[in-house]
Amino acid sequence: MTFFTDAGSDIKAATPLVGNASQRVLDWFHFAMYFQIALQTATPFKRWHYNATRTVLEEIDRIKWTFWHGRCEAGFQRLRLLATWVGSQANTKTKEKLANRLFELLHYAEDNADYLVNYARRH
Repeated sequence: MTFFTDAGSDIKAATPLVGNASQRVLDWFHFAMYFQIALQTATPFKRWHYNATRTVLEEIDRIKWTFWHGRCEAGFQRLRLLATWVGSQANTKTKEKLANRLFELLHYAEDNADYLVNYARRH
């Protein structure tokens, strides 16, 4: 049996796993909402270049699809690098807010790493 969860503790307590017969999966909708919040926060910086080929906004979107394709370790690493970089460049309240949102997203993803799957394959 598969339990789709938003990773809330109430859901974890209500869905005890029994051996290999069941699994919890972090619902993509809830995970994607964290990305949506980060993307909305980054919108004022749509021309802010993170590297030679991508803006901050494009990098957030790429990281989202990295997780979608089940490449979680790469997603964690890229998200950590981006959050740290934005934090080091944060010279305005909005940039600080973006750095905080990215770190919140990173912590949410890391806290629920056991429930992340290859969403593309499952789709």
